[in-house]
Amino acid sequence: MSRKQLGFTLIELMIVVAIIGILAAVAIPAYSDYIKKSKVAEANQLFSGAKTELGTFYADAGHFPAAGSTNVKNGWDSVTSVVSSGSYVLALTYEGPLDDGAGASVTALLDAVGTDDASNTIQWVYAKHDNGPPFWSCYKGYSAVTKTGLEDKYLPKSCRIARTDPGA
Repeated sequence: MSRKQLGFTLIELMIVVAIIGILAAVAIPAYSDYIKKSKVAEANQLFSGAKTELGTFYADAGHFPAAGSTNVKNGWDSVTSVVSSGSYVLALTYEGPLDDGAGASVTALLDAVGTDDASNTIQWVYAKHDNGPPFWSCYKGYSAVTKTGLEDKYLPKSCRIARTDPGA
């Protein structure tokens, strides 16, 4: 008379546990990176709205608004439709026009993307580069005024791509 098998053997259970462990070792870091990318994507989305409003202000007034100004007509306070925080963005801050008056700077402070304040920010700068026309940039290391502490893999694609100045 043959004996019927009623369950799993110890070897079969050990193989299943090993497979689950291997999958978890790959999936958890990938999921963590995905979450960080989504936080940066939200910052990029909020900046997109601010960029439009700043461009409209510049087209109407001929200059960028003053940062923290009490003059609502010509200051940042007049740009009321900009959403400055989100689920992962603690603050979208306008630093004001650059020294030459032809550019501007906006910084986003993200919630827990890195380990310190420098790695939790991404900055966009509207400025001329190499005597070309001005454009918004967030290229890591592209300009002395552009700063971000984020790793390249978390940055939006337009910030990661090393490209030459469009005005050159």
